[in-house]
Amino acid sequence: MGRLRLTTAFIRLRQRSCQAGRSFALIERCGEKGAELSSFLKGVEYLVLVAYPLRQFSPDEVYLVTSRCTDSMLLLRPDPVANEVILEWLVRGVRFYEVELFAYVWTSNHVHFHLRCPKANLDKFMRYVLSHVATELNKIRGRSGSMFSRRYSAEPIRD
Repeated sequence: MGRLRLTTAFIRLRQRSCQAGRSFALIERCGEKGAELSSFLKGVEYLVLVAYPLRQFSPDEVYLVTSRCTDSMLLLRPDPVANEVILEWLVRGVRFYEVELFAYVWTSNHVHFHLRCPKANLDKFMRYVLSHVATELNKIRGRSGSMFSRRYSAEPIRD
């Protein structure tokens, strides 16, 4: 098997996106200059997943935040116990992270918040609330696994 010398191989990166909304870089071997590539690498395209871009949250902006359940399953369906769990962890999160919550809607398969985070800690607030709600509701309903399929979306409200 030959040796791989990356310093002499030419590669090209192309930015792509997949159906799940994640971005990735497609690395193609375009040519080589005296490089010996291993036989299993010759002519192969490599898929390299790239992490989500870092989010920068302004403490002055109001955001519409949405988080959806896995496979649009009705995991947040209302009942007295679920409502109590959701409100308990939402209130705890608002107090602990000092978030200004203007409105919220919990539906059977997703949640919306209109909020402002004066301390720019939206990521910590969302992790706290969603993870505790998921843990508690999974215990109550006797299920395991993730409740929320992907990371939340947060869009600034400009008007």
